[in-house]
Amino acid sequence: MKNEIFFKIEALEKKMQQLITENFDFSQKIANFENILMSNADRVKELEQEIERLKIENEQLKIGKAFVGNKEDNKEAKKKIDNLIKEINACITTLKE
Repeated sequence: MKNEIFFKIEALEKKMQQLITENFDFSQKIANFENILMSNADRVKELEQEIERLKIENEQLKIGKAFVGNKEDNKEAKKKIDNLIKEINACITTLKE
């Protein structure tokens, strides 16, 4: 009877040790995944900034092209310039207040 209890306790200790090891391994994996996630989040942020920069550059190129290009492009450029003037006037009005 004592041997049976001893073997059960020994088996239980082995299982506990195995669970402790697995827990440590999973903790390491979680830490690695968190690092990867943070790295990916940083990369996404960089790419979003790059997209915004490229959008602005694209708009600038469209306006530049409009002054060199055809009449349809000129209309687009004039619209954009009119909108910019309206925004500037709104800002000036706000500053005066």
